[in-house]
Amino acid sequence: MDASDFISLAALVVAAIAIWRTEKYSKTTDRLNRLLIEKETEESEAQDRPDVSGNFVKVGRHDWRFKIFNRGAATARNVAMEIAEGRSLFVGGDLEAKLPIPILERHQHVDLLVSATLGGLTRSKVVLRWENERGAQFVKELTPILS
Repeated sequence: MDASDFISLAALVVAAIAIWRTEKYSKTTDRLNRLLIEKETEESEAQDRPDVSGNFVKVGRHDWRFKIFNRGAATARNVAMEIAEGRSLFVGGDLEAKLPIPILERHQHVDLLVSATLGGLTRSKVVLRWENERGAQFVKELTPILS
C-alpha cells in the first residue's frame, strides 16, 4: 500500500462518518418536525374548542350564585345543565328562565341563583353539556362545593 491508498481510505472513512452524522441529524429533524406539526394541530383544534365549566361563587356576605362560564377560545352553543344531586340548592324558576343557554361567548358567564341554608346541602353534582360552532358535543361532570 502506498500513500495514495491511505489517503483514499482516510477519505472514505471521513465520508462514511459524514453520511452517518447526516442521517442521524435528518432523523432528529424529522422527529422534531413531526412534534411541531402535532403541536400546531392541537393548537388549531383548541381554537375551535369551548371550555365550559361552573362553580359556586359567594356574592356579598351570605348570598351564593352558581356561575357557568366559558374559558375556552371558541363560542359554546346550547349549554345545558343537568343536576344529578343537590337540586334543592338551585332556585327552580331561575333554572328554567336561564337554561339552556343558546350562546355563551368566550369569557362570558351566566349566574344562577342558589339558596344555601345553614346546615343544608353544601355539595351538588351537575353535568354540563354544550357544543361548538361545528356541532361537536362536549360533556363535563362537576361536583362543586359551597365553601
